[in-house]
Formats: sequence, C-alpha cells, structure tokens
Amino acid sequence: MPKISRYFNREDFACQCGCGVGNIAWDLVHKLELLRREVGAIIVTSGCRCRTHNDKVGGGDYSLHLSGDAADIYCPCRNLFELFVIATRYFEGVGLYPLRNIIHVDLRERHYWFITTEEEYEVLNSKWFVDQLT
Repeated sequence: MPKISRYFNREDFACQCGCGVGNIAWDLVHKLELLRREVGAIIVTSGCRCRTHNDKVGGGDYSLHLSGDAADIYCPCRNLFELFVIATRYFEGVGLYPLRNIIHVDLRERHYWFITTEEEYEVLNSKWFVDQLT
C-alpha cells in the first residue's frame, strides 16, 4: 500500500466502490495528520467518491467527497463528541453524525453541523456549539 503521509495510505481515501477514484487533497491529508497526532488512531470510513457511489450512499450533488476535499472518520480511542471538538481545531468544515458514529471533516470555511436523526440537519455557522462543548 503506497503511503501518502506518515499515518495514511492512498487506499484509506479511495472510493469504496472500487472504481479507482482516489485524488485526495493534500491539505486534507495534512490536517488529518495533525488531528491523528493529537487523538491517536483515525479510521477513514469514506474519502473520495465517484458520482455513482456518492449517489448510492445519499451524498449531496456538491459533496466535497467528489473532489477529494472531505473525509468521514472515527477514532476508536475517543468518544465522538470529543473527536468533533478536537477536529474543529484543525478543520472549519466539521459535521457530527452520532447515529453513524462518525464525524465528517472537509476544507470548506466556517461550517459546523450535526445530524440528530436521519431527517434533522442543524447548521451551526458559528463556534457557539463548539464553545459549549469545551
């Protein structure tokens, strides 16, 4: 497996359908490296996606997974809320998905959100929510 950084291989970010899409943004990998050093092991559950796979998993039309600017992750050594708060130190695009036990990180600016049910989506355009958790 070709390493692309100290902790990550190219396969960690490849589209899960096996199509070969895997052009991940280096800035995303760098920030994940920094996060990994602070929290311990990080498992990437979804990195790059082709359009077909993105549609299959219910991703948005403009999902940053399509451009390699996003990843869904979890950390076996931290609880989800703690991982969310720590991730906001490195990413400005962070989503919390407690029903799937993952967080989403991406390279957009100042956008925080959480999903409380499959239908509810709460956008947090400030760090108020993060500040309440710390």
